[in-house]
Amino acid sequence: MKRNKIRNILFILLFVIFLIPLASCNSSNGARADNNVTNNSSSIVYDANGRKVTYKVSYNYKSNDIKTTIKDIRTHILEVSGYISHSYEGDTYARYEYKVPTAKLNEIAEYIDSQNGFFGKTVDTSDITSSYDSVTAAINRLEAKKKIYQEAIDNDASLTTQDKLRYIDLIEEIDMQLEKYYNEKDQMDSTIDYSTLTIYYNIDNSGDWAKVLGNVVVGSLAFVGISLLIASPFLVAGLVVFLVLRKKKNKEIE
Repeated sequence: MKRNKIRNILFILLFVIFLIPLASCNSSNGARADNNVTNNSSSIVYDANGRKVTYKVSYNYKSNDIKTTIKDIRTHILEVSGYISHSYEGDTYARYEYKVPTAKLNEIAEYIDSQNGFFGKTVDTSDITSSYDSVTAAINRLEAKKKIYQEAIDNDASLTTQDKLRYIDLIEEIDMQLEKYYNEKDQMDSTIDYSTLTIYYNIDNSGDWAKVLGNVVVGSLAFVGISLLIASPFLVAGLVVFLVLRKKKNKEIE
C-alpha cells in the first residue's frame, strides 16, 4: 500500500510540473487585450476655416502576410505623392512612418479602413494657428525694416558712407533673424501640408494551431526536463530513504 501511495504522489507531482507551463501560457494570452478602434470614420481632415491644423494618424495591422499589405499601402501612398519617412522590418513585426499630402489623407484612410486586418486607429490633431501667425508677423516686421534700410541706402543721397555701412550691418542682422523664422515657417508648412501616417504591422500566428501546439509541447517538455534535473537530487535521496526503510522493515518482519 505504501509503495502504491508513493507512486501516486510522484505521478501527481510530475503531472503538476507539466501543467505549469501550460497554465502560464494561457495566462499570458488571456492578459493580452485587443486595441479598440478609436476613430471609425474615414474622414479625418475637416474644413479648418483657414486655421493651421496638423494631423497624425496611426493604425495597427495584424495578418499572417504583412509583406503584401506593406507593398499595397506603399503603392497607394506613392500614387498620391507621399513617401516613407522611416521604416523598420523584423521577423514578426514592422513599423512604417509615411508622409502623406494632407489633401489626400482622407483618400488613403478610406482605402486602409476598407482592408481586413486593420484595427486600433488613432487620430491626433493639433491647431498651430497661433504659432504660425506669430512667426508670419515676425517675418513681416523684419522684412519691412529691411526694406526701409535698403531704400535709404539706394535713394538717400544725404547718407554718409558710415551711415550706409551701419545700415548694411543692420540688414545682415535682420537676414540672420529672417533665416531662423523662414526655417520655422517652412517646418510648420511641411507639417500642415504633409500629415504623418504610422502603421504597426504584426504577424498573426493564432491560426497556426499545429505550430502553437508544437511550441507549447516542446516548451512543456523542456520545462519538465529542467524541473526533473533540479529536483533529481531530492528524488534520489527520497528513493534511497524509501529503499532503506523498506529493507529495514523486511528485516523486522523476518
